[in-house]
Amino acid sequence: MFDEMKQVIAFLFERAGKTSMTKAEFYLDLSMHLRWCPVDHAKKFLENSITLGLLKEDGEMISPTFPMKDVVLPINFKPSSDFFRKKVPSQVEEKREGIEGLIPRLVETLGVTRDAVIAEIETIEREKNVFKEVAVLMYAHEHGLDVSKYLEEAFHIIIKSEVSKAV
Repeated sequence: MFDEMKQVIAFLFERAGKTSMTKAEFYLDLSMHLRWCPVDHAKKFLENSITLGLLKEDGEMISPTFPMKDVVLPINFKPSSDFFRKKVPSQVEEKREGIEGLIPRLVETLGVTRDAVIAEIETIEREKNVFKEVAVLMYAHEHGLDVSKYLEEAFHIIIKSEVSKAV
């Protein structure tokens, strides 16, 4: 499923001739322009792609995290008819329960919008020059959530990122 997800992402960005686009451009292209799926499925696909690390967010902008030139796109590419209805890979559900799962908890605990929480996390990330995951943990800790069980996950994310930079 990951290969097909990468193909869909690469197709959208290559079709647009861009290396980044807004989230709205992404899901509207999938649903309205290409008519591959309903808007709610396109939004879910976008969310899952971000959670799985296939897309990275920078505010409202998104961009692929993989080299698109490495993705083989058949002529007249179109995902399988049931692609957007397939069950989400278990890795997405596992990740949602990890550090990313703190965001909905923060929204609920603080009684603010998801966008407000994300904005605060991005501010910490930028000002402290730390990984997004570390910023999430710092923000959650500042607001009284126990983050101890997420420290190992954050450590592994940082190590993996640093190793991939060195290679």
